[in-house]
Amino acid sequence: MEKKSRTSKHEARHEELASIALDLFAERGFFDTSIKTIAKKAGINPALIYYYYKDKADLFRAAIVQAVSVAHRQYLGLPLKSDDPLGRIHAWLEINVVLAQRMRSLVKIMLDYSSAAVRNREIDTAIREFYELERMILVESIRRGVSDGIFRPTDADQLASLISIHLDGVTVASSIREVFDMDLAIANLKALVSRYLGLDGSVWDETRVTLTLSGNFSPSLERIPQGEADGTGLRHDRHPAIAEHTGILVGRDPQVVG
Repeated sequence: MEKKSRTSKHEARHEELASIALDLFAERGFFDTSIKTIAKKAGINPALIYYYYKDKADLFRAAIVQAVSVAHRQYLGLPLKSDDPLGRIHAWLEINVVLAQRMRSLVKIMLDYSSAAVRNREIDTAIREFYELERMILVESIRRGVSDGIFRPTDADQLASLISIHLDGVTVASSIREVFDMDLAIANLKALVSRYLGLDGSVWDETRVTLTLSGNFSPSLERIPQGEADGTGLRHDRHPAIAEHTGILVGRDPQVVG
């Protein structure tokens, strides 16, 4: 029992230091954040950090892993139904709202690291695993929905990549824009995904959706209306624009937002 208690305290200190480091790395950047600063914030001797982590890069990696782990645990803790693939997709999107500050910090430190001249294999792996976890959650849900006949047939990997890129955009926008409604942005992304999956009776021209590995897409995400345009969907004769307050792709008609 005593050994288990010591292990729990050790793990708790690990998570505490990683969480503190995440906030400081996001606030100051990797190079301007010292072990001494992290230790001061944690209220411990700087030497003690080296008992838990071999160096600052190791702590940076741990900060990423811990943030991802928290998001995943939160997702797994939701009352999700295996026969509700749309609900599972929506749940992951909502996690990004519930953990908004943590996700903003995570994206900020990954952006900071991306400009580093020297790469660290363990940090690269931690970042790759975050996006792989997100891809797995989304792809499995999309494939399940298609298999069960709930969603229209679609390329699950392509749609998962598009959702992931939009989430990054929403997170970055929430960090840099003075006025930003993240709840609305995620609600609009949910609506766009539902429309794309054919849950409102729409027919999408998938040949016009091109997503490259770099995250560029062209020329648009457009919906082919069934009959005369009624103002409820994307007009086939319009190009999409970045919505001013959502960070997602929508048509220029204001009716498509929401």
